[in-house]
Amino acid sequence: MLKARIRSLLSARDRLKEFYKGLPGVHPMSVSTLTNADMEFINKLNEAILENISNENFYVDDLAATMFLSKSSLYRRVKALLDVSPIDYIKKMRLHKAADMLSQGEYAVYEVWQNVGFSSPTYFAQCFKKEFGITPTRYASSLGVEVN
Repeated sequence: MLKARIRSLLSARDRLKEFYKGLPGVHPMSVSTLTNADMEFINKLNEAILENISNENFYVDDLAATMFLSKSSLYRRVKALLDVSPIDYIKKMRLHKAADMLSQGEYAVYEVWQNVGFSSPTYFAQCFKKEFGITPTRYASSLGVEVN
């Protein structure tokens, strides 16, 4: 009975690891140690960012207020769980949302940067290339999406 319980716990951890390793900014080694409270925190964090993704003035102070934490508490918690700073996590979420939008083909490349909260197309393209190794225009065209 103990061996069956251990196998079940290990299997559940593997499923959680698979689910969370696809999230931007989640460090794969930290996934195996996530508790239910940690997972709930990450889900709330993602929801808060996605709700404000088009707001280019949404930064760490706003995220901390939304999460009912001080800026320093938010920084410590995000850094410990995801091994990235909150501002970098927001940027990663914006970039992954942009990649998703580009792959769906609903928006032209020049529209996407505004919809994900970047203040300039040049900075957006620079960050996108750093994250994915390819420009947004090439990314869209490589997926067969019409580039305008």
